[in-house]
Amino acid sequence: MLEMINAAKVKIEKANQRLQTAQDEIAELEIALCDAQRRFDDVKNEVEKAEVEYNELLGQIVFKEKIENATSSFERKFYLAARICKKDCLHTHRLECVSVQSDGIITCDGCMAVIIKCDDTPKHLVGKLVPWDTLDLDEPAKVEGKYPDVGKIISKIKQEHMFKKEVTKASLGHIIGSGQVTKVHAHDVIVLDLDGTSVAINQKYLEYLLDFFTENEKIQLRWGNALTPILLEGKRTIVVIAPIRLPKEGV
Repeated sequence: MLEMINAAKVKIEKANQRLQTAQDEIAELEIALCDAQRRFDDVKNEVEKAEVEYNELLGQIVFKEKIENATSSFERKFYLAARICKKDCLHTHRLECVSVQSDGIITCDGCMAVIIKCDDTPKHLVGKLVPWDTLDLDEPAKVEGKYPDVGKIISKIKQEHMFKKEVTKASLGHIIGSGQVTKVHAHDVIVLDLDGTSVAINQKYLEYLLDFFTENEKIQLRWGNALTPILLEGKRTIVVIAPIRLPKEGV
């Protein structure tokens, strides 16, 4: 009986040793997994940083040249609009494109949308989604999908917004320049004072906004409250920008 007990003890000790070995292997694998995850995150950050640099390079240098040296009104308007397209859309390619219609172009990144009327839309682009970073409008890449109904969104805003005033490019620039600059959720934000209503807008969008309008153009500015989009409508351009919610404690 004693021998059986001793044998059982030995069996238990060996099993515990194997268990400890397995636990040590698991610990090593967990460390290796953490290291692999860190390396993955580092590479992912490098990719994201490279994409940001690529986008900025296109937007600030290449697109600037395209806009300044455009050979047609359509080409200039396309690259003005393309600057605001969503550049990191992981689930859909639609918002990485400019929607080309027979009478103009539409672009949207989920927070800002622009409709620009065009009289010289190339026939081969009508009804197509053109990637935002297209440098050759003669032969753009093919993108499938349905674009958001920006016109429907604009119609709803016009119906629901309570306030409206006429501005010019200069007075609009004054409103933007007089706004309070702050940071909300890592975004650089300008808080606009719209006749007593404070509306926080991503500074990036405001930097692009004035380029869509001409110097003497009359612009209808519409707004509701701090949480509803603002709408600007000129002679040939409509812009909608969603605000950023300010923290409850204030700016």
